[in-house]
Amino acid sequence: AVVLFVMAAFAVDLGNAYAISRQLSVSADASALSAAQKVNQLLGVGTPCDPATLNVASVTTVATTTNAQNDRSGKSTVTSVQVTCTSHGVEVTVANSRTVPTIFAGVVGISTMSPPSSGANIRL
Repeated sequence: AVVLFVMAAFAVDLGNAYAISRQLSVSADASALSAAQKVNQLLGVGTPCDPATLNVASVTTVATTTNAQNDRSGKSTVTSVQVTCTSHGVEVTVANSRTVPTIFAGVVGISTMSPPSSGANIRL
């Protein structure tokens, strides 16, 4: 019975971490889309990518705000925002992460889990 309880406890904690991982993915996607929209506003239509024209701080602010609006828990953080000029245009990459407290795994000494960082990449 103890072994079944421990297995069920880990299943609950892993399921919770998976659900939060999916939420992180949704937040990263929304953040990347809003950051790409901000880059498009900064550059203008048909303007070639120029790193001097891009205000990456304002793009990061938009991505962070959108991440906060799309994160139900309010506990995820944007870990990086990258705007890269390529030969094909502009790429915007946003990554976020969150540490998840466990419910049952704390009994065996595992107090937190870290789902894989989620990221989204948009090419303009």
